[in-house]
Amino acid sequence: MIAMIDSIKSLKWVDLFFYILVDSRSLANIIVQEKKLSLYTGFIIIALVSIIEIITFSLFGHETQFFFYKISYGCIFLFLILSLGVIIYSSLIDLFLQFRGLSGNVNQILNLINCSLFIYLFLLPFTYIFKVLNFAPVFFYILFFGILIVWQSLIVIQGISEFHRISFAESMLAFLFPFLLCGVVFFFSFILILIISIGFFSSI
Repeated sequence: MIAMIDSIKSLKWVDLFFYILVDSRSLANIIVQEKKLSLYTGFIIIALVSIIEIITFSLFGHETQFFFYKISYGCIFLFLILSLGVIIYSSLIDLFLQFRGLSGNVNQILNLINCSLFIYLFLLPFTYIFKVLNFAPVFFYILFFGILIVWQSLIVIQGISEFHRISFAESMLAFLFPFLLCGVVFFFSFILILIISIGFFSSI
């Protein structure tokens, strides 16, 4: 706790946020140097993103007393889901890098993905502008969300490239590996479920 307070007072986290926005490779170097700072900051970012996402989505409807459940229990649930997703995704990327003969460090990948989520905090102000103007807020929410996904992908890909001194293309392959793996698993699972279903109904 004392180390965390000292890190906050040193204002190193300001550099962290600055590099998230403008320089992914410098962000990767900070994560390597300041492991504890980026780890604490990363999970704080996940908590903030959970709150912002629920508030942003609430702009599109008429809120009732249920809003207080969403902003409390919903935030906790979303935080847990995001955290679990980041951990699994980081582990799969690290697994791919180790298969490629590179040194594995899942903590660095975890911190990088956590920090890259910071840009989703801009989703609320961008969407709120069009909500106030009553000018297709849902469309611009989806548009901004898509742009932020691309932006986050570039942050993570460049960060992986800087961690391991590999090409952008190889880093992109590592980034896409979890999606490809999940796609293959879902595809074969669907085929097996289909075969079992056909066998079941044909036996009736």
